[in-house]
Amino acid sequence: MKLLKSAKYFAVILDCTPDISHEEQMTVTVRFVHCKPTEGTEVKETFFGYFSVLDTTGKGLLESFLEKIDTCSLDIRDCRGQSYENGSNMKGKNAGVQARMMELNPKAFYVPCASHSLNLVIVDGAKSSTAALMFLGTLTRLYMIFSSSPM
Repeated sequence: MKLLKSAKYFAVILDCTPDISHEEQMTVTVRFVHCKPTEGTEVKETFFGYFSVLDTTGKGLLESFLEKIDTCSLDIRDCRGQSYENGSNMKGKNAGVQARMMELNPKAFYVPCASHSLNLVIVDGAKSSTAALMFLGTLTRLYMIFSSSPM
């Protein structure tokens, strides 16, 4: 956290998913460049943690994020990038976190999360193959059996 406070600019990566109790959780990761006068620059990433979210709209998610960075004494005007999953509440160009963040800071450019985009490609590809659907269905059933096992 000390290094992050010394950084001038940062980028945020947010993701939301329900936990085992079906409570929505937001993960916050911040990426920044740390400048060392004698050694050069180094890209760093800090994981802030998981945070419970009650409102999963773009407005609610952004407010939760802003509360968190405020406790860390970070200024949203120093944000230079944002990356989220492909959900409309995150990337929505009118009311998503991305659009609301751009209203606060036009320099915080949005880049779609490559991992989530790749996942969508794989899911769509798997849907076009009966063999892939059967394999993934069997794999899911096996996972369910073993994940509920007391061992």
